[in-house]
Amino acid sequence: MTKIKVAEVFESMSGRYGKKHVLRSVDGRTILAGRPKRSGVKTPKQTEFENRFKEAVKYAVFAKDNPMLWQKYESMTSNGKSAYNRAVGDFISVPTVNDVDVTGYAGQPGGRIIVTAMDKFEVIGVTVSIKKADGTLLEEGPAQQRDQTNFYVYYATLENQDLAGTEVTATVTDNPGHMVTESVTL
Repeated sequence: MTKIKVAEVFESMSGRYGKKHVLRSVDGRTILAGRPKRSGVKTPKQTEFENRFKEAVKYAVFAKDNPMLWQKYESMTSNGKSAYNRAVGDFISVPTVNDVDVTGYAGQPGGRIIVTAMDKFEVIGVTVSIKKADGTLLEEGPAQQRDQTNFYVYYATLENQDLAGTEVTATVTDNPGHMVTESVTL
């Protein structure tokens, strides 16, 4: 792509330029590019993303009406990205659970479970649940973030005498309310 300096008047322009080109803003810069070619028929994946994007726009409007949440997005702006763009991006991305480390859990109170969780913007909560082999819930509670890292620690509070078949589940939540779970069976 060729980069050229344009007059100030073009810096905030966007839209169609003739029949073959478009002007658009990317990271605070105006770019002249070829018009995208569309077949007119959307694939199921395109339709799915379009619907997800519509929901992301609704979320951004909701976030703007929530001063505390909007302030978070405003604090993340850089490179010409607006708080609105950040809110849309947050909705489109989902958190991930990279690891549920149960090596410090032996069924005793005080046993440690470490969850490694990430989100493109912010993880707002990690919950750990421990179920017995028969599926009954033994305990559940919030894991605490360790020193502004991606590590969240949960300390067991109840004794679990039969570890075989015990299921430990971590649930991670982000600002838009996406919930992702990862389970480990002992």
